[in-house]
Amino acid sequence: REAETKVTAKESKGKFVIQAASMKERAKADELNKKIKDMGFTTRIVENNIPGKGKWFRVVVEGFSSKANAQIAAEKISGKTGVPGIIKNINTPSNNN
Repeated sequence: REAETKVTAKESKGKFVIQAASMKERAKADELNKKIKDMGFTTRIVENNIPGKGKWFRVVVEGFSSKANAQIAAEKISGKTGVPGIIKNINTPSNNN
């Protein structure tokens, strides 16, 4: 049972990600990215140009093989950072990452 609930970013070839946040300021995205990375997760920052709003920076946590594992991780991240996050299936055609 413990193996089922232990979530790390070491899961390879995950098909789910968590968008932890989308921020206008790169420095704030870098700060959140570091906090989450320090928790042991694999993260990256994705720059996104949004029409009419300019450049935004998404903090993405990668490497989850199931939605359940991503949800557990999102709850842990939210508990430490205060950001709820959005779980995305990266194998769906509607994904815009």
